[in-house]
Amino acid sequence: MIDVIPDAALIVDGAEDLLLVANQAAANLAGTRGHLTAGGRHSGLYPAAAQARIGSMIASSVLGRTEKARTLLRSTNGEEIPVEVRTAPLDVADRNLVLVILRDLRPGIAVEQGLRESEARYRALVDGVPVAVVEKDYTELVAWMDALRASGVADLEGHLKAHPHELAEQFRCVTVVSANRMALQKFPLLGQAVEGLGWDQLKDTSLGEVFLREVEALWRRRGSMTCMLDHRKGDGFAGHMLLHWTAPSIEGWQDGRHGLLVFSDLTELRQIEQQLRISEERPRLALQGFNVGIWEYNFETGESYYSERWKTMLGYEVHEIGNRREEWLDRIHPDDRGHVERSLQAHLEGSHSHYESEHRVRCKDGSYRWVLSRGRAFFDHNGRPQRLLGAHADITDRRLSEEALRLSEARYRQLLEHSPIAIIEMDVTRLGSWLEAQRNGGAQAPDCELPSGLGEHAWARLRGTNEAAVSLMEAGSQAEVAVHFEALCSTDLAPLRRQVVDALWHGRHYIEGEVSFRTLAGAKVRAVYHWWVPQVSGRPNLEGAQLVLVDLSDIVRAEDALAAERERLSVTLRSMSEGVVTTDTDGRVQYLNPAAEQLLECAGEHCVGRRLGEICVLVHERTKAPVRLPDMETLAQLREAEVPPQTMLVGGQGRTCVVEGRLASLQKSEGRALGAVLVLRDMTERVRLEAEQLRSSKLESLGVLAGGIAHDFNNILTVVMGNLTLTMLDSQAMTAAGRWLKEAERGVVRARDLTQQLLTFAKGGEPVRTAVALADFVKETAEFALHGSKTRCIFQFGQALWAAEVDKGQVGQVVQNIVINANQAMPDGGLLRISLVNTVVDEATGGAVRPGRYLKLSIADTGTGIRPDHLARIFDPYFTTKPQGSGLGLATVYSIVCKHQGHVDVESQVGVGTTFHIWLPAAKVQPAADRPEHAGASGRTGRILFMDDEEPIRRLGQALLQSLGYEAKVVRDGGEVLREFDEARERGRPYDLVMLDLTVAGGMGGLAALQEIRRRDPSAKAIVTSGYSSDPVMGDYRSYGFQGMVPKPYRIGDLGRTIQEVLNGAA
Repeated sequence: MIDVIPDAALIVDGAEDLLLVANQAAANLAGTRGHLTAGGRHSGLYPAAAQARIGSMIASSVLGRTEKARTLLRSTNGEEIPVEVRTAPLDVADRNLVLVILRDLRPGIAVEQGLRESEARYRALVDGVPVAVVEKDYTELVAWMDALRASGVADLEGHLKAHPHELAEQFRCVTVVSANRMALQKFPLLGQAVEGLGWDQLKDTSLGEVFLREVEALWRRRGSMTCMLDHRKGDGFAGHMLLHWTAPSIEGWQDGRHGLLVFSDLTELRQIEQQLRISEERPRLALQGFNVGIWEYNFETGESYYSERWKTMLGYEVHEIGNRREEWLDRIHPDDRGHVERSLQAHLEGSHSHYESEHRVRCKDGSYRWVLSRGRAFFDHNGRPQRLLGAHADITDRRLSEEALRLSEARYRQLLEHSPIAIIEMDVTRLGSWLEAQRNGGAQAPDCELPSGLGEHAWARLRGTNEAAVSLMEAGSQAEVAVHFEALCSTDLAPLRRQVVDALWHGRHYIEGEVSFRTLAGAKVRAVYHWWVPQVSGRPNLEGAQLVLVDLSDIVRAEDALAAERERLSVTLRSMSEGVVTTDTDGRVQYLNPAAEQLLECAGEHCVGRRLGEICVLVHERTKAPVRLPDMETLAQLREAEVPPQTMLVGGQGRTCVVEGRLASLQKSEGRALGAVLVLRDMTERVRLEAEQLRSSKLESLGVLAGGIAHDFNNILTVVMGNLTLTMLDSQAMTAAGRWLKEAERGVVRARDLTQQLLTFAKGGEPVRTAVALADFVKETAEFALHGSKTRCIFQFGQALWAAEVDKGQVGQVVQNIVINANQAMPDGGLLRISLVNTVVDEATGGAVRPGRYLKLSIADTGTGIRPDHLARIFDPYFTTKPQGSGLGLATVYSIVCKHQGHVDVESQVGVGTTFHIWLPAAKVQPAADRPEHAGASGRTGRILFMDDEEPIRRLGQALLQSLGYEAKVVRDGGEVLREFDEARERGRPYDLVMLDLTVAGGMGGLAALQEIRRRDPSAKAIVTSGYSSDPVMGDYRSYGFQGMVPKPYRIGDLGRTIQEVLNGAA
């Protein structure tokens, strides 16, 4: 029966220590060709040191107990074989028989040793990688994110802001599976985090920053992430780290169980110390016994037998399993049953001498255990199987141990293969042997240039690379890297070879530095390398030397791009007209551009390091009260703040200027304040221009009112002037009251001049411009204004002066007003200089003067001058410092010059004098010669149609025209003009001339009436008249179809001359 037991089996007489029976497996194990000889001493099979223990086990089994132990079996060739010995009593009447089972442990030990060596190799590879490695389990975090998505959350950042406590809760759910020694050195809090430190203690450390980045990556379902981060310990800043983070996906689903974080320290000129060490709990590999259960199948009866141990091995009581064959076969795992049946069939058919199979059997609790099943069939003389005997040995612990080792090996291999850092394993055994030979030969220093016998190509043999190394080399596979590795070692990696030789010679097993090489595609790569030799059992393992390469290409490109961006920013800041000042969080100046140096009147080297308030003094423009900028704490909340309006900057040398600007906070991406930037713009010139524009706007507004008043007043003056003129034509009236009539006429003329002065500075005072020779006119006007004064006038006129295109009367008023003011500024007499020159203004030198040809009129006095605070207001209407002044003189000057598209400027110094500069546009033609006036009605005939909307003026117009000898017809508005004009043409007595008032209240005005007349008679002649010269028709009447223009109030001489010129075609 013991022949069917797959292990070595012996039956021993326990009382006599005699070997009675041994099966073939025992003979094979002991090294004998046949069966072991019966009658020999059983204890003699074991070494002397084990015989006492074996004797004790036999004695115990004689007393009815089962024993188990591991020991050595001495074979016939002297080899000591590790075995597991089990002893059990045999129930034979009156005999002390013991069953001894010997299990050969060599196969399991070999497998275990192989797996341990493989696992130790990969563990050594990972343990020695000089980068910080952390492995995390995100299972609960990923599940929480899936639940958020399912509930409709799309914005994780917004959700966490609304529920900040969830971030701390999820931080506690992330498990740090392992962290190597380098990680614990770089992150001292990591070890405490494993022990339970919370988010509040770690959120401001590097671990907190890393967790936020992990959350973002997992939320976006990224499989990997690479980023730079500041490495901060609990006591503050420590350096810069390069983080490579990976989280694998399985069939499209994010696997949060194995998150790998690799940290590379890039501090101190990229002297990166990397160690990659993945530590994990040592796998439990101890096997827990080797149970054996006996089974038998009878082919003739179809019955099966299962021993008690066979049943209890699966967790059953003896009575719970019957003796059917299916009790075993039905419990075999579905995936293993086919293999078991094929193995049995092969043995029964004679293909194998025995049956053997490893498979899973279902236990009572539904679990499965691995068993090693061995058996042998007994055949009759016809070769038909009669009985099949076998045994089951429980190998679950061994299989689980082997599986754990395989998983551990695969895990380390996976970590190395998918690490984002390039890792190359090389064998430098030959190099080490050559160096040892050199040392034994008496060499004092290594020859870094290897001899031809060793060969440059053979100093290192490639053993393997990970995927990152293949990618870095731009190779298609690891095999392609292996093909070109020797050539790479002899060329680009030659400097590394010399460093390796020197290190091994001096007993160093770790070196680092930078190396540049070309990839297989020809691209140049710059990398930091770490080369090291792992220690195995305290001795350097030259077969497993490691080369770790950290690609710096992206970092170098980023640094180059940053340098270029910094240069662009520097050039931009230097070329800006705005002043830019940056400060740190304490408000101390760190940088200011040239424009800021000019504004602050302070050189950069004297400003840097000082507080902003010391060099940038801001006050209110009017009150001179200090202007305070927000402090850094307030600015961090506001992000930016405007410099208040009407702020004045006081420079270091005392110069002041009006400024506007903005103060903004400088912050990092996570919101931490870095400082502030202040941008200032000099607004002095702009404020001056705006003030001048405001002054023009005031004049325009006042002009609207003044123009309306002047229009109505001129209509009144027209009636008065006309009636005076008609009265003065009466000789009897002149004899009786000529003196008073002339005084009245002079009063009307003065009223007309006042009205014209109002219209001049107002918008309505549009000039009627002609070509005028200014020299004599200016001299005559100035001398007239100075008549009877103590002031002496000197005229300085240039040669070949151009004619000016101006309204002669308005320019005379300009000269008169300025001269009068100058004379009043010199009450005791003085000197007045008046100059007139041709000048051409271009865009480069014009400033406020538009480019073109001008006559520049300068009037300078030696009077009291104008105070600076009054200088900006002298052109404002009604502004005066004289008790009896009207405040319209210089306002009129400013308005007239602007209406002529000219420019006026003033310079003044108190106690020295004042100079006015006036630019007037030059005419394109020479002035026309003066013609004598014609008065009286002699030789004047013709029919005139006169239109005005006021009855007094119509009556006056009719009387004046008739006194001049014309036949006059007066009408109220344009509609009546057209009817009368058409009827006269139908009667054959058309009008020779029409006189049209430009503005008619509630009816057709003169311009519209003329347009209709032109449609009827294109040759009709017309004169426009108005008391409101603001209309552009009065300033350029010819462009609108009129041949003449008579402004209200008009005298009979002006009226007659204009009519005569139009009728004669001279106009």
